[in-house]
Amino acid sequence: MRGMPALAWGLALASLASGGVLVAVHRSGLLARLTVGGLVVGAIALRLVALPMGPVLSDDAYRYLWDGRLIVAGENPFAATPETLPAPLRAQIDPTGELYEEMNSRGYFSVYPPPSQALFALAGVPSWLSAIDAFRLYKLLLTILECVALYVAARFLSAGLVALYAWHPLPIIEIAGQGHTEGVFVGFALIGLACLRQERVRLGALALTVAAWAKLVPLVALPFVLLKHGMRAFWMMVLVTVLLWVPFAHPATAENIATSLRLYVQLFEFNAGPYLLVKETARWFTGADYSKVIGPTFSLVFFGVIAAGFVAQWRTARAMRWPAPTALLVVLGAFLLCTTTVHPWYLLMPLAVLPFAWDEGSEAIRTWSWGWWWMSLFVAGTYGFYVGERGLALLSGTLGWLVLLGASALALLQAVSSSRWGQQRLDAVLRQRGRSKWSWIAEALGESDGAGARLLDLGAGEGWVGWAAHQTGYQVALADVVDLNQTELTHIRYDGHALPFPAATFDATVLVFVLHHAEHTEAVLREARRTLKPSGRLAVVESVYTNPVNHALLRFLDTRANRLRGEGQMEDQEAHLAFDTVEGWRRRFQEVGFRVEAERRRGRLIHRQHLFVLRPTGDAPSSGS
Repeated sequence: MRGMPALAWGLALASLASGGVLVAVHRSGLLARLTVGGLVVGAIALRLVALPMGPVLSDDAYRYLWDGRLIVAGENPFAATPETLPAPLRAQIDPTGELYEEMNSRGYFSVYPPPSQALFALAGVPSWLSAIDAFRLYKLLLTILECVALYVAARFLSAGLVALYAWHPLPIIEIAGQGHTEGVFVGFALIGLACLRQERVRLGALALTVAAWAKLVPLVALPFVLLKHGMRAFWMMVLVTVLLWVPFAHPATAENIATSLRLYVQLFEFNAGPYLLVKETARWFTGADYSKVIGPTFSLVFFGVIAAGFVAQWRTARAMRWPAPTALLVVLGAFLLCTTTVHPWYLLMPLAVLPFAWDEGSEAIRTWSWGWWWMSLFVAGTYGFYVGERGLALLSGTLGWLVLLGASALALLQAVSSSRWGQQRLDAVLRQRGRSKWSWIAEALGESDGAGARLLDLGAGEGWVGWAAHQTGYQVALADVVDLNQTELTHIRYDGHALPFPAATFDATVLVFVLHHAEHTEAVLREARRTLKPSGRLAVVESVYTNPVNHALLRFLDTRANRLRGEGQMEDQEAHLAFDTVEGWRRRFQEVGFRVEAERRRGRLIHRQHLFVLRPTGDAPSSGS
C-alpha cells in the first residue's frame, strides 16, 4: 500500500465533516423537499470529484484489472492463481508487470463472483489502455450503474431518503474513488428492491440475485425473499444463478474459491469490534491467541442466528414476514457483527439498503438502520490504519462500534417489547414503576391514605400511577390525549386544552412526566388549576436538565422510551418536547397561579427527576382560559 497519510487523514476528516452537514440538512427538513432530478444531479457532481482518484486507499483494483484482462484473453480467473499462471500468458495480460507487482494475495484464487467479473472484463476490453486509465474506465462503468439505480430507487422512495445514501461520503470515496465491487451489489440491489416495491417479483428476483452473487454474503438473505414472494422468485433465482456461473464452469471452481474465502475467517482481521473484543479478552485471561478458533466460531454464530431467524419467519404468516429490505439489513448487519474484518467499503451494503429498510421496516429496523448509517460515517476514520496512522482511526473505529452496538441494543429492545411476551414484561415493569412513582408522590404529599378523596391522574399513560393511588383509597379519574389505559379505572380522552370536569372537582391532581410532552403547557396547568379545589394540591414530576448535553440526552432517551411503550400513538408529541430546568418550571408554575409548597429530587447522573408539590393561589381560572 502506498503511504499517503495526508490523503487518508484528509478523507477521514472530510467524511466526518460532510456527514455531519448531511445530518444537519436532513434534520432541517431541506432533504424532504429534494426532487429526483436534484438528487441525481447532486450525486453525479459529487462522484465526478472522486473519479480521477487512483487506487490509493486499497490495492484491490489491481486484482480487478488482472481478472478482467484474463477473461478477455479467454481464461478462467477461478482456475489458476496469478503465481501459477504461465509466464507467456502473464506477459500477455500484464506487459509492464505493474498489476502483478501491486496485487495482493497473488498465491490465492480470485474470490470475485461473475457479476463483478463481467464489469472487470468490460474495463479490460480496451487492451491498449494503461492500468490507471483502465481503472478509471472501470470506475466510470460502476458509477453509471450506481447512479441509474439511484434514479430508479428515488422514483419509489422520497428523494431525501435516498440522499442519505447518495450524498453520504462513503460511497463517493469507495465506489467513484476506489471502485470497490460493493458498487455492483448497490446498483442491482436498489433496482431489485424498487421492482419488488412495484410487485414486479420476477424482475426484482433477477436483480437481487445478481446483487447477491456480486458479494456472496447477501445470498443468505435470498431464502427470506423466497418466503415472502414464493415460487415466482425461486425459479428466476435459479435461472440467473445458472446463467451467471456457466461461463466460469471448472471442476475446481468451488474448491478454489472456498480456499481463498477461508482467509477472511482464519487470517484477515481488521476493525471488527465484537471479534477483537472477544479475542483480546481471551488473550488477557490466557495469554494465548485464539483467533484461529474465534474467527470460525463467529462464522457459526452468524449462520446459527440466520437459521433461527429463518425458522421464525417460516412459522409466521406470509403477510407478516420480513420484506426484502429488512431481510437484507438483518443478514448484512449480522454478518458485519460476526466477521473478523470490516473494511470501510463493507459498510456500503447496509448503507445502500437503508432507504428501503427505513421506509418499509419496523421501528426496530429504523433504529438499527441509523446505527449502520452512523457506523458508515465513523468508519471513514479508519483510513488512517491503511497508511500506518492510528490516532483518529482508532478513535473513530471505537466510536463507530459503540454507536452501532447501542443501536443494536435499542433495536433488540424494541423488537422484544413489540412481541406478546415482551409486552407482558413491559406492562409489569410499568406497573411497578407506577407504584414507585406514587409512593414518592404520596410521601411528599404526606397522605398515605386517600380516604375517599378525589384524584385526577392527568396525562395518565397506561394509568399505573392512578391505579396505585386507587389502591390506597383515592377515587381516581384518568385523563390523557391518547388512550393507553391498561387498568380498570375510568379514562377520559381530552383535547389537551379543556378538561370535561367542573371547577374545583379534585382534592389532588398528579402530572407525572407529562408537561414536557404538552404542546400547550400553560393550558394543561391552567386546567389542572381550574379543576383543583382551593385546598387541593398538584403534584408535578418532571425530568430536568442542567446543561445542553444533559438536555440532548433527555430528548433522545424520552423519544426512545415512548416509542417502546406508545405503540406509535405518542410520536406526534416528539415534535414539541419541552424539557426545562428547575428554575424554569418554578417560573411557569407561578405564572399560572401556583406556589411551590415542597420539592423532592432523585437521580443525579443520566435522568434527573424533580417533584414539585404545588398549592393554588388566588382565584381559579375559567375553563379554556
